[in-house]
Amino acid sequence: MSSDFNFQPFLAVGGSYAQKLSIRSNGSLGLSQGLMHRYGVNKGEWFARLFFDAEKRAIGIKFTNDGNAEGVVKIHVRSTPGKGGQENWSGHISARAFMDYYGIDFKNPAQSSFRPEWNDAFGGIVVRLNDPGASESAKEENLEADPPDGEDAPGEKTPS
Repeated sequence: MSSDFNFQPFLAVGGSYAQKLSIRSNGSLGLSQGLMHRYGVNKGEWFARLFFDAEKRAIGIKFTNDGNAEGVVKIHVRSTPGKGGQENWSGHISARAFMDYYGIDFKNPAQSSFRPEWNDAFGGIVVRLNDPGASESAKEENLEADPPDGEDAPGEKTPS
């Protein structure tokens, strides 16, 4: 009996792979292990440039490894051992000044956990504050879940 399948065993037990961004009560942006893994910001030193669209109430984030770029903030990464030696990461971006500047409520937000989407036109991830589960509306606007394989935005590096 021949097999038409090319199964691979799932060995990453104990990890978390959901892409989530959270707004924490101290004004920082929390990055899930899944988000960090997806965009490659879990290894090495990474920074973020933060953007805000007031009309659409959306936060934009572009990742870069250029710590000297204008307006970047460091992504703080923490690693802890998980089940079976599996490495678990978490990260955060200090964003209190950003939140205060744009009047984003971080102490009592209506929603604190969001699912970011990759936006090709922007060249980074987008979080819609009024629509935490933006995956369906993102598809309608031709936003893609996968980062581009091609060119990087000027001055930015697309994480691999």
